[in-house]
Amino acid sequence: MVLDAEGEVLAAHSGARTVDGFRATVRQAREVVALRAREGRSPGE
Repeated sequence: MVLDAEGEVLAAHSGARTVDGFRATVRQAREVVALRAREGRSPGE
């Protein structure tokens, strides 16, 4: 799982337990953060 500073789940890993698999999960979390920034939402919203 990838969490933000408040402990909210940004992405849950369910793929292969490899470096590339974990990188894909982190990429998903970054996309969530970017979407929230575009919407003007703070992490806890």
